[in-house]
Amino acid sequence: MTTTHDELPRALTRLFPLTIRDRGEQYLARRAVRVVNETPSHVQAVVRGSTEYVVEVDAREGAVLVSCTCPYAADGHSCRHMWAVLRETLRSGTLLPLLKISGGQPTVSVGPPVHRDGPSLPPPDPDWKRAFDTAHRQMQLTEPYPLADQHASWPADHRLVYIVNLDTSEHSTGLVIDIGSERRAGDDSWGAPKCLSLGSAAWLAAPDLHDKQIAEMLLGAEPVAASGSARTSGFVIGVRAFPTTLHAICETERCRVHSITRPEIDGGTLRLDDRAAWRFRLRVLRDNNGAHTLTGVLVRDNDEMALAEPLLVHSAGFLVARGVIAQFDHVGAFPLAAELRHTPSMPLDGELSELLERLHALPRMPELDLPEGSLIGESNIEPVPSVTFGIDVASWRQRNVMSLALEFCYGTTRIRAQSTAPTLFDRQARMLHHRHRDAEDRARSRLLSLGAKGSWNVMRREYDLFIARDKLSALIATLAQEGWETRAGGVTYRAPSEIRASVQSGIDWFDLAGFVRFGDIDVSMASLLQARKLGRDVIEIAPGVVGLLPIEWLDRLGPLVGTAEAIDGMARFKRSQLSLLDALLATMPDVDLDDTFKRARAELAGFDHVEPATPPDTFRGTLREYQREGLGWLHFLRRFELGGCLADDMGLGKTVQVLALLEARRVEGHRPSLVVVPRSL
Repeated sequence: MTTTHDELPRALTRLFPLTIRDRGEQYLARRAVRVVNETPSHVQAVVRGSTEYVVEVDAREGAVLVSCTCPYAADGHSCRHMWAVLRETLRSGTLLPLLKISGGQPTVSVGPPVHRDGPSLPPPDPDWKRAFDTAHRQMQLTEPYPLADQHASWPADHRLVYIVNLDTSEHSTGLVIDIGSERRAGDDSWGAPKCLSLGSAAWLAAPDLHDKQIAEMLLGAEPVAASGSARTSGFVIGVRAFPTTLHAICETERCRVHSITRPEIDGGTLRLDDRAAWRFRLRVLRDNNGAHTLTGVLVRDNDEMALAEPLLVHSAGFLVARGVIAQFDHVGAFPLAAELRHTPSMPLDGELSELLERLHALPRMPELDLPEGSLIGESNIEPVPSVTFGIDVASWRQRNVMSLALEFCYGTTRIRAQSTAPTLFDRQARMLHHRHRDAEDRARSRLLSLGAKGSWNVMRREYDLFIARDKLSALIATLAQEGWETRAGGVTYRAPSEIRASVQSGIDWFDLAGFVRFGDIDVSMASLLQARKLGRDVIEIAPGVVGLLPIEWLDRLGPLVGTAEAIDGMARFKRSQLSLLDALLATMPDVDLDDTFKRARAELAGFDHVEPATPPDTFRGTLREYQREGLGWLHFLRRFELGGCLADDMGLGKTVQVLALLEARRVEGHRPSLVVVPRSL
């Protein structure tokens, strides 16, 4: 009696022929089974068919009885209602615990309801009787119906026709074919086609070999109805069967069309057009007043017809027009084609931009013809990936998980990663962007490599992305640094993309103005340094926009800028700090320098070493060689306006070197020099 979660025990299954099981499954599909009462040993359910039937399953030690109130069960047979209830209770998990009560190898019986309060279930039949009863039921239900009655014949004054029912086809999954006949009149003409009234046996006895082959195609392996009659109407032919079945039907030249709503075509003959498919296309027309109208057309090679012309266009991929059945390629946009058939000419309000925006947002888009002069640009740029983090609402996920909404920005427009649209239209720029699928796939793979996970969302029929909360901060930082647009909690995070600086020279100073660009926003270097000084790693750069600080660069820059004076958001360096400022600018890739600073920087760059200096002729004294080197070092400090300390040993002539320097300044015409010394000197 062991079983899995999706199959019934063999002891139960063998009591139900395949036909009974198939019909019972139909009740399940219609959700016509409702369990109304259950105990550990008993299940009662109602099955809603032409009326309501009550099915009960009773389990006792060593025996199981399945009963139903339908007429079949009254004769001791199994029925479809029983099967539907058994399958439903198996699915819900209530059947298997009940069956355990009966033990490992119970006796199973089916039949009409019994009084459950009695002392025991009726004794089961012997195995050989049960086997014969089961075989008898199955032989009755599966007795084959003869495909052609040996006594049936086709009347000589009739001929077989195949009727394409346009009205029914419009609401079916394919082309609906009914079997009909035409009767010969006294003048040898043929009457109007009618649905076959001679019976299916006569159809199958038709003398034409082609008709017999078509009958085999239409009937196929379909089981014959238990009532003893084969189908003669409602055959649905899909496009895949057009080259075979429909081709054979049309070759008989007896394929007729039937339509109650269009009586003018009723009874006409249809042929099969096996050329290339008609392709759905949109067209915008412009009148003399500049007003635009949207319409639909069908094009093929050099031929064209209005979308409203065919008698029928079908989502399965065919149309009926001009006396033929032809293939129809709606490029996946059949709902739009159906709308334009209902309203063949749609006036457009406003400019074409809105139409183009909506058109390119469709999952599948037909081609479009625009009036001459309606120019739009096209772009093949790679997108900027954008990811928005939010709280995941799926009940089965843990609370420490965040959802990721992946989008791609093309110019000023964005599109969801799940969208199947091949293009998108930037309405403001009148620019058509072709999606860069390779770049989008690389971005999605990058997310997964950084810890994101994916799962299939059955309701939305698309993949959801999510990530653990403890990985969120690192992911945001990494993506922002790589140029992604990242958003979380209503805040957009941006990474620094460009560092720019400029130097303006004053009388005896240099002003450094530095900026770091975050997308399209510039933030002063002073603001960034101040935020870093406060220990932050982000800075608010606009309402709802946060910038990630370039921490490593700021930590290296901070001590150098700290030696300058802050004035109006700029860092002011003295001329004596030229070498320090030059070292600072080496950390910046893009610097705008004025001419004065360029010359000073070039002079500093061209300096090689300190040369010994000779005092002017007016100096009364003699310098030794090492004192001339000291004088040269003092001139080096003067040249670059640096401070210095002359620290020779006692008695080596520091005073005479300073006197030589002062005399040189006097000879050069400088203003008087100020010497500050202790009072003891």
